[in-house]
Amino acid sequence: MNAPEQAVVKDSVNTAGLLRPALESIHLLALGIWAGLLLMVGATAAVTFPKLATLDVRIPGFEGYDAEHHRIAAGQVMNLAFSVSDWLGLACLLVAAGCFGVVLQLRRKQRGVVGPALVLRIVALVAVAILSLFSTFAFRPSLNASFESLWAAAEAGENERAIEIRDKLAPRHAKASFLLTTQLALVLIAGLAGGFDAASQAEIKPSGVRKR
Repeated sequence: MNAPEQAVVKDSVNTAGLLRPALESIHLLALGIWAGLLLMVGATAAVTFPKLATLDVRIPGFEGYDAEHHRIAAGQVMNLAFSVSDWLGLACLLVAAGCFGVVLQLRRKQRGVVGPALVLRIVALVAVAILSLFSTFAFRPSLNASFESLWAAAEAGENERAIEIRDKLAPRHAKASFLLTTQLALVLIAGLAGGFDAASQAEIKPSGVRKR
Protein backbone atom coordinates (compact mmCIF):
# COMPACT_ATOMS: atom_id res chain seq x y z
CA MET A 1 0.00 0.00 0.00
CA ASN A 2 1.49 3.33 -1.09
CA ALA A 3 1.51 6.50 0.99
CA PRO A 4 -1.67 8.11 -0.46
CA GLU A 5 -3.65 4.89 0.08
CA GLN A 6 -2.38 4.63 3.65
CA ALA A 7 -3.48 8.22 4.30
CA VAL A 8 -6.98 7.48 2.98
CA VAL A 9 -7.27 4.38 5.18
CA LYS A 10 -6.02 6.32 8.22
CA ASP A 11 -8.52 9.14 7.63
CA SER A 12 -11.31 6.57 7.28
CA VAL A 13 -10.34 4.88 10.53
CA ASN A 14 -10.13 8.21 12.35
CA THR A 15 -13.55 9.27 11.05
CA ALA A 16 -15.10 5.96 12.10
CA GLY A 17 -13.42 6.24 15.47
CA LEU A 18 -15.14 9.58 16.07
CA LEU A 19 -18.48 8.72 14.47
CA ARG A 20 -19.14 5.40 16.16
CA PRO A 21 -19.10 6.67 19.78
CA ALA A 22 -21.39 9.54 18.80
CA LEU A 23 -23.85 7.18 17.14
CA GLU A 24 -23.72 4.79 20.08
CA SER A 25 -24.49 7.70 22.43
CA ILE A 26 -27.50 8.79 20.36
CA HIS A 27 -28.66 5.17 20.15
CA LEU A 28 -28.50 4.71 23.93
CA LEU A 29 -30.10 8.11 24.53
CA ALA A 30 -33.06 7.17 22.32
CA LEU A 31 -33.49 3.91 24.22
CA GLY A 32 -33.27 5.78 27.53
CA ILE A 33 -35.95 8.26 26.47
CA TRP A 34 -38.13 5.40 25.29
CA ALA A 35 -37.75 3.52 28.58
CA GLY A 36 -38.59 6.68 30.52
CA LEU A 37 -41.64 7.23 28.34
CA LEU A 38 -42.92 3.70 28.98
CA LEU A 39 -42.31 4.03 32.71
CA MET A 40 -44.08 7.38 32.84
CA VAL A 41 -47.20 6.31 30.96
CA GLY A 42 -47.44 3.10 33.00
CA ALA A 43 -47.06 4.96 36.28
CA THR A 44 -49.61 7.58 35.17
CA ALA A 45 -52.18 4.87 34.43
CA ALA A 46 -51.51 3.22 37.80
CA VAL A 47 -52.23 6.52 39.57
CA THR A 48 -55.02 7.95 37.41
CA PHE A 49 -57.60 5.17 37.67
CA PRO A 50 -57.50 4.76 41.49
CA LYS A 51 -57.40 8.52 42.06
CA LEU A 52 -60.43 9.24 39.89
CA ALA A 53 -62.27 6.37 41.57
CA THR A 54 -62.01 8.19 44.91
CA LEU A 55 -63.44 11.42 43.44
CA ASP A 56 -66.75 9.88 42.31
CA VAL A 57 -66.50 11.61 38.92
CA ARG A 58 -69.68 12.31 36.96
CA ILE A 59 -69.25 13.20 33.29
CA PRO A 60 -71.62 15.70 31.62
CA GLY A 61 -73.38 14.06 28.70
CA PHE A 62 -73.18 10.60 30.28
CA GLU A 63 -76.02 11.10 32.77
CA GLY A 64 -77.83 8.03 31.45
CA TYR A 65 -74.88 5.75 32.20
CA ASP A 66 -75.38 4.04 35.56
CA ALA A 67 -71.96 2.39 35.95
CA GLU A 68 -68.73 4.04 37.17
CA HIS A 69 -67.99 7.26 35.32
CA HIS A 70 -64.40 7.38 36.55
CA ARG A 71 -63.50 4.44 34.29
CA ILE A 72 -64.64 6.39 31.24
CA ALA A 73 -62.92 9.61 32.34
CA ALA A 74 -59.62 7.87 33.11
CA GLY A 75 -59.92 5.67 30.04
CA GLN A 76 -60.32 8.59 27.66
CA VAL A 77 -57.30 10.37 29.13
CA MET A 78 -55.07 7.30 29.26
CA ASN A 79 -56.14 6.05 25.85
CA LEU A 80 -54.78 9.25 24.35
CA ALA A 81 -51.63 8.98 26.48
CA PHE A 82 -50.97 5.41 25.37
CA SER A 83 -51.51 6.31 21.71
CA VAL A 84 -49.07 9.22 21.94
CA SER A 85 -46.62 6.97 23.79
CA ASP A 86 -46.81 4.39 21.00
CA TRP A 87 -45.97 6.93 18.30
CA LEU A 88 -43.20 8.57 20.31
CA GLY A 89 -41.84 5.10 21.01
CA LEU A 90 -41.71 4.40 17.28
CA ALA A 91 -39.77 7.64 16.78
CA CYS A 92 -37.27 6.52 19.43
CA LEU A 93 -37.08 3.11 17.76
CA LEU A 94 -36.38 4.71 14.38
CA VAL A 95 -33.53 6.80 15.81
CA ALA A 96 -32.08 3.91 17.82
CA ALA A 97 -32.30 1.43 14.96
CA GLY A 98 -30.89 3.89 12.42
CA CYS A 99 -27.87 4.73 14.57
CA PHE A 100 -27.30 1.09 15.41
CA GLY A 101 -27.45 0.10 11.75
CA VAL A 102 -24.68 2.57 10.90
CA VAL A 103 -22.65 1.37 13.90
CA LEU A 104 -22.89 -2.21 12.66
CA GLN A 105 -21.63 -1.16 9.24
CA LEU A 106 -18.67 0.67 10.80
CA ARG A 107 -17.88 -2.31 13.00
CA ARG A 108 -18.00 -4.64 10.01
CA LYS A 109 -15.52 -2.48 8.13
CA GLN A 110 -13.28 -2.28 11.19
CA ARG A 111 -13.71 -6.00 11.91
CA GLY A 112 -15.17 -5.35 15.35
CA VAL A 113 -15.56 -8.20 17.81
CA VAL A 114 -18.92 -10.04 17.84
CA GLY A 115 -19.68 -10.93 21.45
CA PRO A 116 -22.70 -12.03 23.50
CA ALA A 117 -23.61 -8.41 24.33
CA LEU A 118 -23.88 -7.53 20.64
CA VAL A 119 -26.06 -10.57 19.94
CA LEU A 120 -28.27 -9.77 22.93
CA ARG A 121 -28.80 -6.15 21.92
CA ILE A 122 -29.68 -7.18 18.36
CA VAL A 123 -32.21 -9.75 19.56
CA ALA A 124 -33.75 -7.34 22.07
CA LEU A 125 -33.97 -4.50 19.54
CA VAL A 126 -35.57 -6.70 16.87
CA ALA A 127 -38.03 -8.13 19.40
CA VAL A 128 -39.11 -4.76 20.74
CA ALA A 129 -39.43 -3.42 17.19
CA ILE A 130 -41.81 -6.25 16.25
CA LEU A 131 -43.77 -5.83 19.48
CA SER A 132 -44.04 -2.05 19.05
CA LEU A 133 -45.21 -2.30 15.45
CA PHE A 134 -47.83 -4.86 16.50
CA SER A 135 -48.98 -2.66 19.37
CA THR A 136 -49.21 0.52 17.31
CA PHE A 137 -50.73 -0.81 14.10
CA ALA A 138 -52.76 -3.84 15.23
CA PHE A 139 -53.50 -4.07 18.95
CA ARG A 140 -54.00 -0.39 19.78
CA PRO A 141 -56.37 0.46 16.88
CA SER A 142 -58.52 -2.57 17.70
CA LEU A 143 -58.57 -1.61 21.37
CA ASN A 144 -59.42 2.00 20.53
CA ALA A 145 -62.36 0.87 18.38
CA SER A 146 -63.74 -1.11 21.32
CA PHE A 147 -63.31 1.90 23.61
CA GLU A 148 -65.15 4.13 21.15
CA SER A 149 -68.03 1.66 21.07
CA LEU A 150 -68.13 1.58 24.86
CA TRP A 151 -68.12 5.36 25.18
CA ALA A 152 -70.79 5.76 22.49
CA ALA A 153 -73.08 3.25 24.23
CA ALA A 154 -72.49 4.87 27.63
CA GLU A 155 -73.21 8.34 26.29
CA ALA A 156 -76.43 7.09 24.70
CA GLY A 157 -77.47 5.56 28.02
CA GLU A 158 -77.38 2.02 26.62
CA ASN A 159 -76.23 0.55 29.92
CA GLU A 160 -76.53 -3.15 29.12
CA ARG A 161 -74.60 -2.83 25.88
CA ALA A 162 -71.95 -0.59 27.48
CA ILE A 163 -71.42 -2.98 30.39
CA GLU A 164 -71.24 -5.92 27.99
CA ILE A 165 -68.50 -4.18 25.98
CA ARG A 166 -66.70 -3.17 29.19
CA ASP A 167 -66.67 -6.77 30.43
CA LYS A 168 -65.30 -8.01 27.11
CA LEU A 169 -62.55 -5.40 27.32
CA ALA A 170 -61.33 -6.59 30.74
CA PRO A 171 -59.00 -9.36 29.44
CA ARG A 172 -57.53 -6.95 26.89
CA HIS A 173 -56.43 -4.60 29.66
CA ALA A 174 -54.23 -7.42 30.96
CA LYS A 175 -52.81 -7.93 27.47
CA ALA A 176 -52.10 -4.20 27.17
CA SER A 177 -50.25 -4.25 30.50
CA PHE A 178 -48.26 -7.28 29.38
CA LEU A 179 -47.30 -5.57 26.11
CA LEU A 180 -46.17 -2.45 27.94
CA THR A 181 -44.14 -4.42 30.52
CA THR A 182 -42.51 -6.56 27.84
CA GLN A 183 -41.64 -3.51 25.75
CA LEU A 184 -40.04 -1.86 28.76
CA ALA A 185 -38.04 -4.99 29.63
CA LEU A 186 -36.75 -5.36 26.06
CA VAL A 187 -35.81 -1.68 25.80
CA LEU A 188 -33.89 -1.91 29.07
CA ILE A 189 -32.14 -5.10 27.94
CA ALA A 190 -31.19 -3.48 24.64
CA GLY A 191 -29.91 -0.40 26.46
CA LEU A 192 -27.89 -2.28 29.09
CA ALA A 193 -26.43 -4.71 26.56
CA GLY A 194 -25.73 -1.79 24.23
CA GLY A 195 -23.90 0.15 26.92
CA PHE A 196 -21.76 -2.85 27.83
CA ASP A 197 -21.07 -3.67 24.19
CA ALA A 198 -20.17 -0.07 23.30
CA ALA A 199 -17.85 0.19 26.30
CA SER A 200 -16.08 -3.04 25.39
CA GLN A 201 -15.66 -1.92 21.79
CA ALA A 202 -14.19 1.41 22.92
CA GLU A 203 -11.30 -0.55 24.41
CA ILE A 204 -10.48 -2.21 21.08
CA LYS A 205 -8.45 -0.66 18.27
CA PRO A 206 -9.65 -1.10 14.68
CA SER A 207 -7.01 -3.80 14.21
CA GLY A 208 -8.66 -5.81 17.00
CA VAL A 209 -5.86 -5.15 19.54
CA ARG A 210 -6.96 -3.90 22.94
CA LYS A 211 -5.74 -0.54 24.05
CA ARG A 212 -3.22 -0.48 26.84
